[in-house]
Order: sequence, then C-alpha cells, then structure tokens
Amino acid sequence: MWSHLKGSERFKEEIDWWLKENWISAEQANSLISRYELDQAPPWYRQSGIWIKAISILIVVMGVFLFISANWQALPIPVQMLAGLIPLGISYILAIRYYRQGKQNSAHLAMIFASLMLGANITLQAQIFHISAYFPDGVLWWIIGTIPVIFFFRSTFLAIVFQGLFLIWLFFQNEYFQFSLWSPILLIAFAYFVYRNPHWLDLLFMMGSLYMFLVNLIIAIEEKRMERIYDFELMPLFFGAYVLLFLTIFNFVKHDYSGRFAERLQTFLLTILVFFFYIFTFEGATEYIVQEIVKKGVPASFYALLIIAISLYWQQPKQAKMNVAFGIIGLIFIPALILSFIKVSRIESYTSGIFIVMNILFFAYCIWKIYYGISQREKGDFMRGIFYLFVWLIGRYIVLFEDYLTTSIIFILAGVGLYYLNDYWNKTIERQQASNQ
Repeated sequence: MWSHLKGSERFKEEIDWWLKENWISAEQANSLISRYELDQAPPWYRQSGIWIKAISILIVVMGVFLFISANWQALPIPVQMLAGLIPLGISYILAIRYYRQGKQNSAHLAMIFASLMLGANITLQAQIFHISAYFPDGVLWWIIGTIPVIFFFRSTFLAIVFQGLFLIWLFFQNEYFQFSLWSPILLIAFAYFVYRNPHWLDLLFMMGSLYMFLVNLIIAIEEKRMERIYDFELMPLFFGAYVLLFLTIFNFVKHDYSGRFAERLQTFLLTILVFFFYIFTFEGATEYIVQEIVKKGVPASFYALLIIAISLYWQQPKQAKMNVAFGIIGLIFIPALILSFIKVSRIESYTSGIFIVMNILFFAYCIWKIYYGISQREKGDFMRGIFYLFVWLIGRYIVLFEDYLTTSIIFILAGVGLYYLNDYWNKTIERQQASNQ
C-alpha cells in the first residue's frame, strides 16, 4: 500500500479534500503528506510525458545531424550553413510563440530542441569555415548559451544533459592542463540549480562535477598533472577526503530528497570510506602507501578538503553515520600526517604497526556495527556489520593462508559468533518488532 501511495498526486488531492471537509486536522494532513512523501517532486516515471518528448527531440536532433553528415560533401557552403541555422531559428521562433500563447510545456520542448541544435551549429559552422581553435571551447560556449534556458524553464532534463557536457569539458581541461574562470562560475550555476530544483539524478551528476572541478583546481594550483601530484597509492586519501566533503555538503540538502534516496546515498558513500579503511588491513597495500607518503608527502590540497568538511560539519547537528565517517577518515589521515612531518627510520616496523592497529580497529568497527544494529533495531546496519566482518575474514584467509592454525581459530570463532548473532536477531529482535506492530 505504501509504495502505491508514495508520491501520489491523486492521494495529495484527496488529503486536501479531507482537510477542506474537516475530516482530518491540519496536523494529521501534514503527517500524512510527510509519511507518504507527497511534498516531494513527483518521481521521474510520473513525469514521463515531458521526459519522453525531450528524449525524442534529442533523438531527432541526432538524426538531423547524421542526415546532414551523410550528404555533407554534396552540399554547397550556403546550404551547409542553412542546414543547421534554419532548424535553430525555427525552434527559437516556435518557443517564443508558444510562450506568448501560455503553452509552457511546448515552449520548453522547443527550447530543448534549440539548445541541442545550438551545439550542432557550433560544430557545423566551425567545420564549414575550418576554424582552428581549442576545441573544448565549443563545448564551453554551448553550455554558456544554454544556462539561461535551464534557469528560465527550470529544465531538469537540460540541467542533467549539460552537466554531462560540463563533465566532458572539465575532463578535457584536465587532459590539456587548462584552467578557466568559467569552471567555478558554471559549477556554482549548476549547484544553485540543483539546490533550487532538487532531483536525484542531477545531484549524482553534481557529485561528478564537483569532483572534476576539484581535480581541475588542484592541477591549476599545483601546476602539475594529477598523476604527478600523487600516485595510485594515495588514491584512498584523496577519494576519502572528497567523499567526506560531499557527504557533509549533502547533509545540508538531504531533506529535499526522499528518505529512501538520502539513506541509500549516505550508505553507499559510507561504504566507500569503509572500503578505503579495509585497504589498510592488508600489509602489502599499507607498505606501498606508507612508502609513497614518506617519499612525496601528502599534498596540502588533501588536507584543505578535510578542513572544509570539518568546518561545514561543525555547523550541523551531529549524526552517528557522519561521526563514523569522520572517524574512519581520521584513522586514515592521522598516520599519514605523522609520516609527513616525522622522519621514520624503519618503515617496515611502522608499516607493521599500522597494519596490526588497522586490523584491530576494523574488526572492532564490524562488532560495533553489529551491536549498533541490534541496539537500534536496524537490520540494515546489523547485516552490513556482518557483511563487513565476512569481507574482513576473507581478507584474513588470503593473508594468513599458510598459517593454518591462526586462520582456523579465527574462522571457527567467527562462524560460531555469526550463527548465534543471527539466531539472536531472529528469535529476539524480530519477535519484539512483530509484537510491537
């Protein structure tokens, strides 16, 4: 029943009618609206009409582009120019006409077509006149020319498409070692749009845009390519700092998204941090990371991301999941900080110490996760704790493969413990939950 009523516009109209007839109080109406997420934007499949039309326009533009390409050599230059300019002009005229007639959706669709044809024209005219330039600038001006349309029509479809183009443009900026002041301007524009018009897919694109922008900014500040700033061994530190920063920013806006999406996104990002934590339970991986830190140190930009995340989280109500996230990052960065400022004479002994401590702490985290799930009656946390423990056991099996005695003791104790934990949940927790219902 809940899944059918969730986000239902018809159910929202019914609640408004109940309120009008005084069948329910305003407090009850608000409770129902919050419970069934009726104050959220309708899911994409309930807006399928505009989306399908927009996608069909995208397909038509691709077809027009292919048709022009197929006959390109046979067309004289004036016809080549008009082949792109005429559809662009017609779409602008239709958009203005529909908007004046009050046909908002039709005007929006016409401007979607015009926005896509704008990019086609930039490419076509550049090819016709053999304009030699830094070719990612064409993508840049395409984005800039479409930003006003995105905001005027509040077009989530165009925002998603052009955030994808923004990602492509940033990728080329990084590849060609370029930085433009348009980078922060466009990032702020897209971020503000997502803030004012929340949509889960647009938010995911924003996560990629922010990451690519930070890489572009670090390259510009360090004046080195990213692979020269840090090698593969330091990837857990950089990605860990970025994930923590994004989690902290997301906390400010997560109330604008459905509870299920917010929970899944936070869990997914926290799982990434747990994976980085897990890497340090392998002695070989820990040794490579320690050697890289001793040799190059940790770039200041990594710490800058952490400082920004801490300052932002300081202004928020504290949450258990975020406290865990900061704790995991602290466990990763504190040894790195020590290695960066203190010269270690014997790397092997220091590596062994980190390896042992990380295994103890990761095991303790698994046990805490299981305990937290039991105490809070949250089966998701309970099962994740068991899953992390299982993954840790597989890792110990690989590492201690030749140490049969130690491995056997660990597996026997863990297997017995997991059996009784599951039995305890099934007999006690689920029975209590069933009785409460």
